[in-house]
Amino acid sequence: MAHRLWLALLLLPVILMTSTAVAQDEFASVDPVSRRDKPPKYPAGAISACTSFSTVIIVNVDKSGGFTKAIVDKPAGNVLFDQAAIEASRHWKYYSEVEAGERKASRIRIPVYFPEHASCWDTVEPDTPAQVLEASVKAHPLKWPAVVEAEDLNGFVLLKSVVETDGSVRLTKVGISSGWSMIDDAASSAAAQWKYEPALVDGKPVRSVIEYTLYFGKGSR
Repeated sequence: MAHRLWLALLLLPVILMTSTAVAQDEFASVDPVSRRDKPPKYPAGAISACTSFSTVIIVNVDKSGGFTKAIVDKPAGNVLFDQAAIEASRHWKYYSEVEAGERKASRIRIPVYFPEHASCWDTVEPDTPAQVLEASVKAHPLKWPAVVEAEDLNGFVLLKSVVETDGSVRLTKVGISSGWSMIDDAASSAAAQWKYEPALVDGKPVRSVIEYTLYFGKGSR
């Protein structure tokens, strides 16, 4: 009798731990590795637009995590991207919701972002690089967020822009972040308004990528 009591007391913590683990609730989710390995394809018919898009889809899965259907919750503004997101979602792995230790059919809301196609950054090596027009910078001065002065912040943002043959900017992205998103956004917004002297090859303007550094805080230049 004493032996059985001792054995029961010994096994009690194990039984309690197992019961707690099974009963633990879990939210439904998409497996990040499968999503990374099978990203949505940028629609071929939209490549020339050189524009980024985002959409939000809702995926329904059965209790075993199997895909059943997907719908668009927030359209991208271009149906090609909505379709590409839904097609990609068919190939991802999912984990269904666990409630009171039981798996159940679930709905998962998933934002999907499409950066501009990589080919939009393909340019030739110019004889004369593009450069920012000083008059344009003066007309649209860069205004750093108030936090720069308030917190006495110092640093820089390195931007990359695609300059078209007419001197306009089609794309701008942060090459090296300042570490503060609001500062990066301020730099990108200002750069998008500036005009540029286009790059030249054999004396003719060509599309090119320009990199430039914008400093903020004390001692900026």
